[in-house]
Amino acid sequence: AVMITDVNTGEILAYVGNTATTEEEYAGNVNCIMAPRSTGSILKPLLYAKSLESGQLTPSMLVTDVPSQFGSFSPKNYSGQFDGAVPANQALSRSLNIPMVHLLEEYGVTKFRDDLREYGFTTIRQSARHYGLSLILGGAEVKLFDLNKVYTQLAQELKFGKRTSIGVLKKDVREIPSANTLTDRGCIYSTFDAMIEVNRPDEDNNWKIFSSSQKIAWKTGTSFGFRDAWAVGVTPKYVVSVWIGNADGEGRPGLTGVKAAAPLLFDLFRQIPQSDHWFSMPEKDLKTVAICRESGHRAGEYCDGVIRKRIPATCLKANVCPYHQRVFLDQTGMFRVDSECASVFEMQRVNRFVLPPVIERYYALNHPNYAILPDFKPECLAKIADGSLHIVYPKAGSKIYVPITVDGEVGKVIFEAGHRKSTTRIYWHLDDYYLGETKDVHQFSLNPPVGAHCLKLIDENGISSTVNFEIIGSSKPQK
Repeated sequence: AVMITDVNTGEILAYVGNTATTEEEYAGNVNCIMAPRSTGSILKPLLYAKSLESGQLTPSMLVTDVPSQFGSFSPKNYSGQFDGAVPANQALSRSLNIPMVHLLEEYGVTKFRDDLREYGFTTIRQSARHYGLSLILGGAEVKLFDLNKVYTQLAQELKFGKRTSIGVLKKDVREIPSANTLTDRGCIYSTFDAMIEVNRPDEDNNWKIFSSSQKIAWKTGTSFGFRDAWAVGVTPKYVVSVWIGNADGEGRPGLTGVKAAAPLLFDLFRQIPQSDHWFSMPEKDLKTVAICRESGHRAGEYCDGVIRKRIPATCLKANVCPYHQRVFLDQTGMFRVDSECASVFEMQRVNRFVLPPVIERYYALNHPNYAILPDFKPECLAKIADGSLHIVYPKAGSKIYVPITVDGEVGKVIFEAGHRKSTTRIYWHLDDYYLGETKDVHQFSLNPPVGAHCLKLIDENGISSTVNFEIIGSSKPQK
């Protein structure tokens, strides 16, 4: 199925709902443009744009890419590898699953579900609980028609500050007031910028060296079981959308967006007039900001390497760099110290880029220049570790029933930790999967499956505590 739309007018220029076939077994009479299909990764740019708009991100901000558990949901990257942390724009261009699920968890499933409905996805009808975090990885179905319409309207909002309705006939096109735009123009521009950098299909590896090549913001998607291969591409002139699969939903090994849909997408772009220029930069919607070179966050006081970048003005709400911190080393620089075990005259103050332990573990493998923070002097470590971190619940060897709520849903168990300094960050892990971090109030709500588990906590000083427990079933609340 293929749909091509004129960005300037909203007119549909090409509409091919199925392969031309007369054989009934191939379901050639099914209009696949209007058939709801699992999205795979094709919605990731929309979450990225909305995260920029909410101030949750800057384009180059590091996002988490480690083995992660979200309740019973543990997403995997297609490659099976982990970067530890990766710039958000690269997470989008490389279509990494784990960072995007972390983004959705922070942004909010309900909020994003509502955004998709406002964009015009007519098949997003279920509750946020129904979709869960899998919403960003293919947990919902959309129509190619709606997908094309949404990306066309984004291109129109960026180009004109307004959008038009999409109609099969030119006379059906109607203007919608510019006040009704759905996404900040600076965020659309940054999203398209990230989509330009997507790795092309193998046969187009050298696309940039040709003088006739044009900028195309594009994204692919592959549904679970290789049932749906998607590709959508945007230029200032056209939006091209492609879906490839079996009309009856049967999967085929190797049917992926990159290998099946993307080559057709670029073949189509070669056959239509090219855009002479890229989208104009929306100057009023972008601001030049000091960005930390290593973390991609807005620069904080301890960031030594700072670069100035133009980013969406909405990103001014994003947090300053949390990873650069002032640390104290002994005179040799080989050990950390603090005021409990060294005098001011025996310390040297340095600014260091320090990632959380579980992120650091994978990040260091991919970044040889990353400098791991030295250990504390033995006498300092003993004082710091003494009673500083402890797991309040569960106790070692606990056998736990997960509660059933009054409406019959499986509830969650609240795990709790204590720290001598409550403001210290604690990083939570269950069975070697990263769960998240807490500060001030060290509690985490979990619903682990039945079986044996290991809960491990690590604080920002590297002090750890571990407890083994078992989930033995569910129990209904007492009346």
